[in-house]
Amino acid sequence: MSQLIKLSIFFYFLFLHLAFANETSDCEYLASVVEEKKDLPAGILSSISNVEAGRIVGSNPKRGWPWTVNHSGEGLFFENKLDAVKYVRSHLEIGDINMDVGCMQISLKWHSNQFSSLEEAFDPKLNINYAAVFLKKLFNDHGDWNLAIKHYHSADPNKNIKYHEKVLSAWGMDKNTNQLKPLQVIKAGEKRSGIMRKYLEIFYKMLEMELFQQKWT
Repeated sequence: MSQLIKLSIFFYFLFLHLAFANETSDCEYLASVVEEKKDLPAGILSSISNVEAGRIVGSNPKRGWPWTVNHSGEGLFFENKLDAVKYVRSHLEIGDINMDVGCMQISLKWHSNQFSSLEEAFDPKLNINYAAVFLKKLFNDHGDWNLAIKHYHSADPNKNIKYHEKVLSAWGMDKNTNQLKPLQVIKAGEKRSGIMRKYLEIFYKMLEMELFQQKWT
């Protein structure tokens, strides 16, 4: 098999990986997709998920974990959806509703009526989609993404200021300004398109080298 064919196969599977990797349960990947669909700033949902449901597994960096529960301020990580649902349901049955669930830590106390079942509330796509709708409503109410982030967590400044700082830090924003600048509000699609362009540039350079070698050898 020629080097050219090998390169083509490599990049084919690389593109498939970029398009579909971790599609079902990767909170931050799914959040980036929803950001684009809902016309939100690139990174806003995935950064909130990182702060709300971030878990470190092994030597990997912290990532939003779909089977996360915050129970009266205590963060709990479950290995699978079944165990998370079982835990939450057992407390709901005794009237204990002070729990946030899923990728975006949706409050069951205030938003449970947005889901037809507990299983739906934990579903990563549905959980993130509702968070996007809620966050956009907060933006429309307050006219500012910084205020929307703060109120996503709490209307109380004593609680939301530190939270806002954590989200901006996860987002990679300037800690000194501690604000989301207009120039940093780019669409998720532009961000991913830039990555794809970079891979294509590498591919074409390698392709040129291969054709050159075939010509002179």
